[in-house]
This record gives sequence, structure tokens and C-alpha cells, in this order.
Amino acid sequence: MPQLPSGRHVALISDIIFAAVRKGDFGTSMALTMHVRTPEEMAPLIGISYYTPIEGEPGPGTAYLSGLMLADIGSEKCDWPDEDVDFFRQWLASDVVQQWLQKTFDEFTELKRTVKITLPENLRGILEDD
Repeated sequence: MPQLPSGRHVALISDIIFAAVRKGDFGTSMALTMHVRTPEEMAPLIGISYYTPIEGEPGPGTAYLSGLMLADIGSEKCDWPDEDVDFFRQWLASDVVQQWLQKTFDEFTELKRTVKITLPENLRGILEDD
């Protein structure tokens, strides 16, 4: 978890994309299967959390969703100063983050493989194995 030059602590979170897979929704599952085949293709779907310091306690504090995804960094949606964006992009290129993305992608791939997808009624019998 880096601390940006502005002082804000941030972290990467995979909860959003994992929750989408766990739902077992046919459309979401198909889109993720077709469009997320590498860690690089998954990266834009990774969320970013911020932290609220807890008075009197060391550390960054309590995490909360920022509403940003990696795809938002450098866009109008992200109001970070240029120094924070540059620092964050350098951090994203680090070996530690690249290894985390690979591990997260491997977990994502395994989760997709094991979650039962709910077929829409109009596809039952066409795509079902049983």
C-alpha cells in the first residue's frame, strides 16, 4: 500500500471483479471470459481503496472504496494531483505489484472456472450440459 506524495494512502482491491464472478451472471461471465484473458486485461477492473486515519492509532487507518478503478487513473474521474498520478503509475510498474496482479489473475481464473453460471431462460436447453 503506497502513500502518495499528497499523503493519501491507497491500495489495490480485487473485491469488485471477484464479486462480479461470484454472482454467476451469464452476461457478466461471458464478458469477463471474452475480455479478460491476461493480467493486463484484468488490471483496469481492479479497484482502489482509500484510508481514513484513526485518531491516536498508528498506520493508515480504515479502508473504504474510493470509487476509482485502475482504468480511471489519469482520467477526468480521478482528481489526483499530477505528482500522485506519476508516483502511482511508477508503483504499478513495480515487481511487487506485477506479481500481485499475476496472483490475482490466477485466483480470478480459478474462480471463473469453479463458479456455476446461471443461464437465462431463453438459453436453457441450448447451452446446458444436463
